[in-house]
Amino acid sequence: MSSSEPTPAGELPIADASSFTLDYYEELDGYIVGDYRGKLTEFKIPSKVNIEGEEYPVVGIADYAFYQRENVRRVVLPDTVRFIGDHSFSYSGITDLYATPSLFRVHEDAFRGTTFNYTNSNYVYYIPSLTNPYCVAFYNNFSAFGGVGDLNEQCESVTDGALTGFDALGGRMTFTPNLVSIGDCKANTWDYSKLPEGYEGTYKHLGSNALYGCTKIAKVSLKDDYPMGEGALSGASNLKKANLEKGVTAIGNEAFKGCKALTDIEMSSSLTDIGDNVFSGCSSLAKLNLPDTLVSIGDGAFTDCSALTLNAYENAFYLGNENNPYLGLVKAKDTSITSCEVASTCRFLASSSFAQCKKLTSISLPDSLKAIGKSAFYYASALSEIAIPDGVTAIGNSAFSRCSLLTSCDLPDSLLTLGTRAFYYCSALTSIEFPEYLVKIEEETFDHCEKLTEAVFSAGLETMGNSAFTYCRALTSIRIPSTVKSIGKNCFNSCSKLSEIFIPSSVTDIGVLAFSYVASAGNLYCEASAKPEGWKCDIPKGWSVHWGYTFDS
Repeated sequence: MSSSEPTPAGELPIADASSFTLDYYEELDGYIVGDYRGKLTEFKIPSKVNIEGEEYPVVGIADYAFYQRENVRRVVLPDTVRFIGDHSFSYSGITDLYATPSLFRVHEDAFRGTTFNYTNSNYVYYIPSLTNPYCVAFYNNFSAFGGVGDLNEQCESVTDGALTGFDALGGRMTFTPNLVSIGDCKANTWDYSKLPEGYEGTYKHLGSNALYGCTKIAKVSLKDDYPMGEGALSGASNLKKANLEKGVTAIGNEAFKGCKALTDIEMSSSLTDIGDNVFSGCSSLAKLNLPDTLVSIGDGAFTDCSALTLNAYENAFYLGNENNPYLGLVKAKDTSITSCEVASTCRFLASSSFAQCKKLTSISLPDSLKAIGKSAFYYASALSEIAIPDGVTAIGNSAFSRCSLLTSCDLPDSLLTLGTRAFYYCSALTSIEFPEYLVKIEEETFDHCEKLTEAVFSAGLETMGNSAFTYCRALTSIRIPSTVKSIGKNCFNSCSKLSEIFIPSSVTDIGVLAFSYVASAGNLYCEASAKPEGWKCDIPKGWSVHWGYTFDS
């Protein structure tokens, strides 16, 4: 890399989208530019691409997109680009790159082996914009100079981890009010002493710990198409108002933890997820209007929110909005309840909402329900059956873990995700049938379901996770569908009565001990003509193996 002053970009041609490979990036609902196929040496990357008549933003530069493209010299990024990937420009001919403050993630090897004209100021390296040579801080070498260094006052964006190493001598970086985008930081990165009391900040992105411990800030506005980072405003004890504008999709764990002065928060109309302990300790927060888009509230999200009023219905408490005060069920009335009829307009059950309700024997879920949060029924050990309505798309981690009397649970056709340990130690469960849109069974999902005699897998399933069915001692036969590609390690380990297994040729990877400690004799039917290289498991001893077996159509 070079440290010479960059030259103005001027008017450059806009590269046609056909010059790149394009890959959809679900997190940001846009496309990332992939392998460059054009002949231009100086160009602007388009801000939008048209895919089958629909326009999408260009949100990133893929790993190795311009790797070794020696003809590429000067590139201007649009203000939609949020990240630059691993080796994206390395060993290319790039000399000038112009970014915008929306950029918050740059891989440390993005410019390896180039003469890229970064700007260097006090051991911090910056990517310039067309008007600001210090626009984006993306790298430093503080550690080589005893942990000294400071941020240029013109800097508008700090990328993830850009300032790592500055605190080798216990120092902090002086925070600049010109920042509009802050990537993931350490918890005590900033010295806020130069900010005025009652500071009001407006940001395009706040990553993990971005404004951690900022006692000077009184109001924050955020407009982002990316989740708000964990601990982003944790400890901002004088923050009174927060405005999360449309586009913010999720709030990370502990994002507002300890914001004891917070009284007013406007939620994004795009918000889907609130993480663990997000508002823990927000003792002045009395009212919260949740958007209709919300489908998840994490553990302890409202712990010690002593002023917050919850909406009561039957044996549970809810939060919502003026149109639907029962949008999300936050928690049971208490852990001693025996039954609950969930409100007819409820869309989701929050994490741990019925956890430890060991006397709960009956629950009615409405057709409006879309999601069941993690540990929602953890240790509801008296619950013997539950009808999950069609329309539920997600069941969280450990949702029914240790429901030891649960004998049946029909998974709805609408289900898309089934979390890790969802039915862990459901020792009375006898059968399970998987819906066609579920593509993955996560790790330990049915571990220790010792009475499970039948598991019906649907076409569409692609992956079976590690230990997914370990200790399912009543399981005697399994038939893997032809869509499955991989079976994780220990997947059927200790299924001691398992004596018949059908595996199609689509399965190219099987982890170690996947079929260990099964029945002492049995039949393994394999569509493959010989053991594939990716099968790391041993064939069960004493079993007959039928290679080249033709499956029924």
